[in-house]
Amino acid sequence: MHDLVQTAAELLEARVKFVQVSPGEAEDLIRHVGHQRFIFVEFMKRKTGELRKMVCRLGVKKHLKGGPPAYDPREHNLIWVWEPGAKGGYKSIPVDTLLKVVIGDTEYAVQKEDKPT
Repeated sequence: MHDLVQTAAELLEARVKFVQVSPGEAEDLIRHVGHQRFIFVEFMKRKTGELRKMVCRLGVKKHLKGGPPAYDPREHNLIWVWEPGAKGGYKSIPVDTLLKVVIGDTEYAVQKEDKPT
């Protein structure tokens, strides 16, 4: 049985395409595709440094409570998404700590931009 699971994992990995992108390119991908389908993201939480994995999408308005937003997420380098099953449903993804975005059969590894010292 172990060999069967290993073979299935190898086949799945062989189907997945890997692409390296910058944080800005990853943000553009999420904003462009996130309205059309669910996406998977991995990032580090800003406050705790904890690894967070999430399946989410953009543009869901069904569960909003009303009223204007308290702040503009772009000013804080965030993307607002909806995560099914999560308490409250709406979450923020910090663009600067994105590690991975998976859309369909393509995995985008986010490469951090070197900052001048």
